[in-house]
Amino acid sequence: MPIIKGWLIYCTFNSMKKLYMKSIAIAVLMFVTTAVSAQRERVKGSRNVKDVSEVLRPFTDIKVTDGLEVTLIADSQPSYDLEMDDNLIELISFDVRDSVLLVSARKDIRSAKRLNITVRFVTLNSVSLDAKSKVKAQSVLKSEFFRGSFLDDSQFEGEVKATQATITANSNSKIEMDYMGDDLTMNVTDNAFAKADINTKKFTLSASERSDLELIGNAQTVTLDLKDNAECKAQTFNADVINVVGAGNSTTIVTADQEIVVDLADKAQLHVYGEPKLTIERFTGTSKILKKE
Repeated sequence: MPIIKGWLIYCTFNSMKKLYMKSIAIAVLMFVTTAVSAQRERVKGSRNVKDVSEVLRPFTDIKVTDGLEVTLIADSQPSYDLEMDDNLIELISFDVRDSVLLVSARKDIRSAKRLNITVRFVTLNSVSLDAKSKVKAQSVLKSEFFRGSFLDDSQFEGEVKATQATITANSNSKIEMDYMGDDLTMNVTDNAFAKADINTKKFTLSASERSDLELIGNAQTVTLDLKDNAECKAQTFNADVINVVGAGNSTTIVTADQEIVVDLADKAQLHVYGEPKLTIERFTGTSKILKKE
């Protein structure tokens, strides 16, 4: 009996082992199959350039993806213009859903003699970019409330006039923008870069990791919250009152006419231009305040 029982245990274990190994093999095969199917077909342009223009359904927001570069121009009706290699025209998708225009590519375009995409809009409330896409706004983007989301190595260049605006950038994205309005909030992280000319009543910035900002312009009240290795150079950005919160190895360079409220920790540095009143709320670690001329 012990021999038979041991043999049954061995057979059961061996069967379970084979089933386990088979399950792993199936899982690996499914993963490889999914990865291969996820790779998009690559296409090269024919080098025979053609122009195409079409009217679009109304939209108030735009998202650009798949590494495409789009120029925005204000017009009386929404439409698009394409100047590109003729075999690539059918690969560019313009899909309007719930007032959002999605501009994408059906295949991976590797090279082209021309690949110019122009989108004409009536009103734009938001611009969203990802996957190395680029947008240049040749017209001013006017809105009551504007939202910009610039992710994953994308680039945005343009002028925004809005009562309120929120800008988000991450992952090596680059922003060059002018803003005029009452209230601007920027959230910048993960090696993103922003160069902005700002004229507003209220400005709020949150920056972390290795993000880098260069600011000029004017504001009444400003809040700058920097962490990690973020750096904000705002020595030519004039403000009445600035609240500076610094932590990690962050560096903040500012000019204030009236007052700077300081909250520094860790190895954060604050460089101060002008002769404002300094109010210290926290000053810990090896943080520094440096007076500049």
